[in-house]
Amino acid sequence: MEKSSEIIPIQTVAEILGIYPQGVRDKMASGELDIGYTVRHKKSGRHTYRIYRAKLAKYLGREPDYVWPEELARDNRNKR
Repeated sequence: MEKSSEIIPIQTVAEILGIYPQGVRDKMASGELDIGYTVRHKKSGRHTYRIYRAKLAKYLGREPDYVWPEELARDNRNKR
């Protein structure tokens, strides 16, 4: 995992925060959780969520390039 990765998957963020992915989506949509942005697509009505490492780190009081153990575990699972 490169620390310079800018976007973090929503599943990983959910693991870091200890909530379900839908909880992350709901909190971002309501403005309660300012860690990235959400865009509603006009045609499909679906949302896209982008979570930035630096914003998540700031929210949790970490350095901008901090790598969470949950990220490392996810990367190791994906390499198998």
